[in-house]
Amino acid sequence: MRYWTKRGKGSLLQSYDEIRTFVMEHEDKETIRKLNYAVGYEILGPILLGFSDFLAREITKEGIEKVFFLSRDGWIMKKAFELLYPEYKKNCSYIHVSRHSVTIPLLSKAKNYDEMMEILIDFFFDPIIGRLGELCGIENTEFLALLGELGYTKDTDITAIRAADKEKIYKFIYGKRGSFFEQQERLLRSYLDNKGFKGKVAVVDVGWNGSIQHALGRFLESGYADIRGYYLGVRNTRNNDFYANDYRKGFLFEPHSNYKYRQMIRFTVELTDIMFVAPNEGSTYAYAETEDGSVGYVTDNKCYDGDGRRFIYGMHKYAMKFVDDVYNNKRRITVDADIIMQVYEKFAARPDSATMRGMGGITFYDGSIRKKLLSDRSVWYYMLHLNEFYRDFNMNKCKIWFLKDILKMPLPYYHILDLMDRMGAKSELQKKVAGGA
Repeated sequence: MRYWTKRGKGSLLQSYDEIRTFVMEHEDKETIRKLNYAVGYEILGPILLGFSDFLAREITKEGIEKVFFLSRDGWIMKKAFELLYPEYKKNCSYIHVSRHSVTIPLLSKAKNYDEMMEILIDFFFDPIIGRLGELCGIENTEFLALLGELGYTKDTDITAIRAADKEKIYKFIYGKRGSFFEQQERLLRSYLDNKGFKGKVAVVDVGWNGSIQHALGRFLESGYADIRGYYLGVRNTRNNDFYANDYRKGFLFEPHSNYKYRQMIRFTVELTDIMFVAPNEGSTYAYAETEDGSVGYVTDNKCYDGDGRRFIYGMHKYAMKFVDDVYNNKRRITVDADIIMQVYEKFAARPDSATMRGMGGITFYDGSIRKKLLSDRSVWYYMLHLNEFYRDFNMNKCKIWFLKDILKMPLPYYHILDLMDRMGAKSELQKKVAGGA
């Protein structure tokens, strides 16, 4: 047993120890030495159990007619939910959508540069204008040539674009891609119709902002679908008014509850995303008509490969073993958010060196950029290249592991990052565009 400490904390002691005993009695004593077994059986499995119970309560209470699990994180969530609650299986579907695939069709409705940027702004993890051409699918050399004519480079800050140039950029993009935006609008509508996405529906995903749900709500006409979002956790990256019409519920945390859990996940979010992602699926980026006249989805090839894919396959296998063991146990155990986060804290916020070595080298894609959880640079390198440290730190989405790996000191990294956040050390995008998180 790796992550369930000897005793639980506080008022949760009895429930914690009950689950710990269950884990100890059921996990394979030989296989547990494998890291993906330990993470799957002790971390992901209990999360899937707790979330499935939460989801069943919520959709029953709200009278949800259909439940749509979103690709790719929704794959393992659907699998666990249908095992634990087979009576809901006929109401569950898996749909291929992504932030990109449901946002691009919205561009067909944008009437000017500012409306276009408002639709796309969540994709600007690095607030530079060169990103705009990539998002819209324009050949890089063409877009860079336009920017050069206007006196910009690909690294120009998006807030520095002159008002007189905005219309030129807008017309250029729509001249090149306007018909594609309109095609995607038509195809996405057909795809959702074919899936029965109408009425009172739930969308299920790992989190964190509900951006796909929000885009679908904007895309579909009022009254077409009453969309309820259920997530592992929910937080706001824009001001509260932006989410006023979005019904979102989080199992571990919500924008105004469980602050510590929200921050702990935020500082290790890429780690959580790796745990849930379907390893053999690329991200959906468009829709296309098939030979039989139906609408299919198109994915990129940016899925996990090699050691990363094998690790995630094993982790999912052992997580489902935990869920199956619970389902077949005579006495059903339950796991609430407080218990899960006690164990998650030991795993993610206070990781041991074996866990970091085992998972730190897994490569993944963040947009078009291939990344790892840990940096290849040393603290000595960063001391001589502070600008690179600032860039890598801001771009990294598992900041606790990033800092612990380069500093190699037993420091309270969560508390350091939380203090920095409270003092206003936000990303450039949050400062300039999004309005905080």
